[in-house]
Amino acid sequence: MRSPAFRRLCAKLQLPLDTAHNPFWSAAPDFLQLIVETLQQRQPQRVVECSSGTSTVVLARGCQLNGSGHIYSLEHDVTYADKTRQELARLGLSAWATVIDAPLRSNGQWQWYSLPEPFVAEVEMVVVDGPPGRLQPLSRYPALGQLRPFLAQSGVLFLDDAARQEERQIVERWEREFNEIVFSYLPLKRGAARGEW
Repeated sequence: MRSPAFRRLCAKLQLPLDTAHNPFWSAAPDFLQLIVETLQQRQPQRVVECSSGTSTVVLARGCQLNGSGHIYSLEHDVTYADKTRQELARLGLSAWATVIDAPLRSNGQWQWYSLPEPFVAEVEMVVVDGPPGRLQPLSRYPALGQLRPFLAQSGVLFLDDAARQEERQIVERWEREFNEIVFSYLPLKRGAARGEW
């Protein structure tokens, strides 16, 4: 059963109603709408996403409608990465998104995605929706530190699930450590944080 909000999003993007979306694991429709509207307005050429799925499909469709841009989605789960690739292929969106097999690697303190070398440069938009919160405390905290060397001179970052206490703590740490990025909280269904630089 598709929610009315997801149905409206599919209609707006001219995606079929059977587009893969799990209400328990996928990003909420209001977050999906936020990131794709931002993508359509700002028209970034390189977007990095932490975790793949419905958001990858929606962002790829946004790039297709823009006529430019590409999504690079980091995914640690091989099975889920393949499912996302299959959905992109089914919808004719494979040219607009690359799902990167990025197994989790520990640096002694954190587990985070293994980045391929060379990695994408001049990233203008980042969407952080992984790794899973159950993996470790403040599971998504490493994202900004790991991706900072690859960011463009200006851009935007979104953190999903920012209503959760751990995500709020992550944003507080980011604000202290990356004072060139201005963060704001968006009161979506699960909360979202937006950072601009």
